[in-house]
Amino acid sequence: MLLDRLRHAMRRKTTVLFPFVGDTIGGSHLSALLLLQHLDRRRFRPRIVLHEHGPLEGHLRTLGLDHDLLPLPEYVTSPFNDEEHPARIARLDPVLSRYLRKHRIAIVHTNDLRMHATWVTAASQHSRGHVWHQRTPGFGRNTFKRELAGRSARIVCISQYVRRSMPEDLHELCKVVANPFEDPPKDEAHARESLLAELKLHPSTALI
Repeated sequence: MLLDRLRHAMRRKTTVLFPFVGDTIGGSHLSALLLLQHLDRRRFRPRIVLHEHGPLEGHLRTLGLDHDLLPLPEYVTSPFNDEEHPARIARLDPVLSRYLRKHRIAIVHTNDLRMHATWVTAASQHSRGHVWHQRTPGFGRNTFKRELAGRSARIVCISQYVRRSMPEDLHELCKVVANPFEDPPKDEAHARESLLAELKLHPSTALI
């Protein structure tokens, strides 16, 4: 049913939610935002929500991307404990489900473990397609974590190596999509000088 809904959503303009905690900024955030910026606006309406003030908020302003702030009392995260987390999921559901309904979210696309575990149940229980973006190998053997991932409509893996590291019973959900990246600067010498100056590194430092 969720897969059918996801396929249907892909055939019309629909709202895709990208939730982030907001307290950190790293490669997964840059990659996800680059993906979001290049979504076909004739088909998709991306929406960003942050759960906390932090460095990601400033970066979004720099990019000219609007976002909502939705504070949460807690997250579902590791270390996973089968006894504690169902209660947390139940407590979060009223807040998350209200947001899904209010903004007519069709697909929730999460990019890190806290957001995967916090959003996947609400998305699946309320018939929204959930995309779990897996960026690291070594998924682990935790039963509860595997159960959560199994509620997703799709699991996006950034490489075949990451896909092979996923539990075998989840392979049917996995799709390999390479990370997006920006074109290298045309003036590489100037870009090199700017980066070395920003990082306060010696001019002879090797950059990879």
